[in-house]
Amino acid sequence: MLKEVLKISDEGTGQYYFKYPRGLRIALDGSIFVQDENQILHFNKEGKFVRNYFKKGQGPGEMSYAGNILFTDKSIILQNSSPNKILWFDYDGRFLRDFAIRQMSGSLLQLLMFLNNVYYFNEWRFPRVKGKPDYVDIPYGILAMLEGTEALKSLTSFPLKNYVIAPPGGGGMVYEIAIFIVVPYQTKFLAISHTSEYLLKLYDPEKNQVIRAFKRAYKRVKSPPLAEESKKGGGKDYTKPSQQYLNDIANIYAHKDEMWVATSTSDKDKGVLIDVFNFKGTFIDNFYLKAPEKVKIIFSRGRTETTAVSGDYFYSVEKNETETYVIKKYRIGA
Repeated sequence: MLKEVLKISDEGTGQYYFKYPRGLRIALDGSIFVQDENQILHFNKEGKFVRNYFKKGQGPGEMSYAGNILFTDKSIILQNSSPNKILWFDYDGRFLRDFAIRQMSGSLLQLLMFLNNVYYFNEWRFPRVKGKPDYVDIPYGILAMLEGTEALKSLTSFPLKNYVIAPPGGGGMVYEIAIFIVVPYQTKFLAISHTSEYLLKLYDPEKNQVIRAFKRAYKRVKSPPLAEESKKGGGKDYTKPSQQYLNDIANIYAHKDEMWVATSTSDKDKGVLIDVFNFKGTFIDNFYLKAPEKVKIIFSRGRTETTAVSGDYFYSVEKNETETYVIKKYRIGA
């Protein structure tokens, strides 16, 4: 069960607002960070607003669009997207430094990890394909950049099945069939899922090696029929393909020394089925996490993460009955 212990609202504050909060991150000291339109909001562990790190612009310490957020013991690392650069701040809000990232055009970067003076990124680019709509394996790359170099080095990639529509006149649409989930684990590894079927990989970026791949026997969950509005996208009549099954893995959470895998199995009364694995990839146990109705344990690629687990707490971005957003913190317990 989840017991609510904290709720953060923007009502009556005048200091910040929640329009489309996303990118929920929990710092080492338990403080809460969330992104929104022209905002990178910092709340302490009691939910008190601390500051907004976002300053619009392209000068030192300024950003145009916020990317991911990482933490060290003394500093906060922010990614600016379009153009890409890295910014460092301390926890008192003082700007320390920033620098540009040289990247190839057409790719989307997400900062994943900073380890031993190396930044690690995930890269995705729209496939250059023509012809009839088709299923395509698009590589999701892992890149590295040594502190002080500004140049990205490609390490490896993980194929992800997508359905691609690329009409002759230009434009196009990509529908993810599998979902790419990548989560820092035990400070030096990345836990990765990139297939529709149940499969996890533990990747060591310093060794550039998948050190472990593991799965379990899993009864797949059938996909609900597509609603008519779900078949269209991008303002054009692009038909979304139907899928026989949901993706087996919906999300991965690093919980202390364990990996919690949120599956596609759910029960109206019990909640979402969570599988527990240890570092060796051994299946330990599973349990149903009974979350409030409006909490969806899902994964959306890019910067739209709306749930997090840290220590004995579960965090989520939710909507009130008035359709306004709040951030809630729950204690995880029996």
